[in-house]
Amino acid sequence: MQLDCNACKSPSSMVATKVGRFSGVVRAIGVILLIPSFVGFAIAGLFFISTVIATANVMPTAQSDPEQAGAAIGFVIGFGFSIFIGVFSLIGGLLGWLLLLNRKVYRCHRCGSIIERA
Repeated sequence: MQLDCNACKSPSSMVATKVGRFSGVVRAIGVILLIPSFVGFAIAGLFFISTVIATANVMPTAQSDPEQAGAAIGFVIGFGFSIFIGVFSLIGGLLGWLLLLNRKVYRCHRCGSIIERA
């Protein structure tokens, strides 16, 4: 659907398109926040998997109750740390994704005037 531009009075020059919701600098900050969040998710996943593997290897070989308690405490600490990293990566990723959102507009090819689409 094409509309007439009210700014330059040219007929059928406005076309439906998407533009960034924020300026280029803010979008660059969004990319800077988004990329480390993926790395953080990977680190949290690896930390969780290594904690589970280490606990699974130590628990059967533990010979006394204090050794089993130490393995359980190590699992809780490792699990908590991986959840901590994962939550902060999720928050950073969501913030970065929100900064990269686009909005739907009508833009004039001739003068660049923008009208919001409903």
